[in-house]
Amino acid sequence: MDDKLAIFAEIGVAIAGFSGIVAALGRDPFETWSPARRRLMMLLLETAGLCVMFSIAPMVLGELQLPDTVLWRISAALFAAAHAYHMVMINRRGTSTDTAVSRIRSKVLLVAVPVLAAQVISVFVGGLVILKFAYFLALAWHVVGGALSFGILLTGRVDQDAA
Repeated sequence: MDDKLAIFAEIGVAIAGFSGIVAALGRDPFETWSPARRRLMMLLLETAGLCVMFSIAPMVLGELQLPDTVLWRISAALFAAAHAYHMVMINRRGTSTDTAVSRIRSKVLLVAVPVLAAQVISVFVGGLVILKFAYFLALAWHVVGGALSFGILLTGRVDQDAA
């Protein structure tokens, strides 16, 4: 199990590294980026942070030598809380005039809400297998979100749509 979590942590670090690629390959200095592009970069970095933090959380909590179900329930509850907070903050950052980001955000929420629901349900009624599945599903979702942000930033489409 630790091997799978380590893979997600490595992916999270790689996603964070992608932000450097985006900045280096970008046509304009960061100071001149549009608000939409800055928000996507922030989302990319936050996603990487969530992947890394919650990939190692079960391993760190494992040092408490709790029963597996308790360990995963605590990890899942913490991750679900962070995921919910992240979703709220993403929605608060958006503006009604920023159509490109609004379109992206609405599509992301179509997947993020069910993933969060699976996390919350697993905390309250899931056995060990369900807890782990929902946890890995949420980690995978954040990896996909980071990859999408990276792709959009690299292509510059968010700036084209906003113009």
